[in-house]
Amino acid sequence: MLVGYLALAWLAGSALHLDTSRFYLLFAILAVLGIGGAVVFVWFWSKLRPQSGGGAGASGVSGRDDEIDSLVRDAEGRLASSNLAQGLS
Repeated sequence: MLVGYLALAWLAGSALHLDTSRFYLLFAILAVLGIGGAVVFVWFWSKLRPQSGGGAGASGVSGRDDEIDSLVRDAEGRLASSNLAQGLS
């Protein structure tokens, strides 16, 4: 994808019929912008993907959800059995 972008940047400079120094300046600016955008994209994409370390894999997300569900059910049970909740019923 990045190579295609760089090829288009090269062709854009050629299509504008710029002299050598301006052509390379335009290509350098477009290349830096493209490489910077690719780095930012890969960085965000790696943050959004679940980490596959320690054998957790895709079940790590499910395991966290199960733990949260368990904690919520436990908290609801304690609230239902509290003295204040029994006095309101």
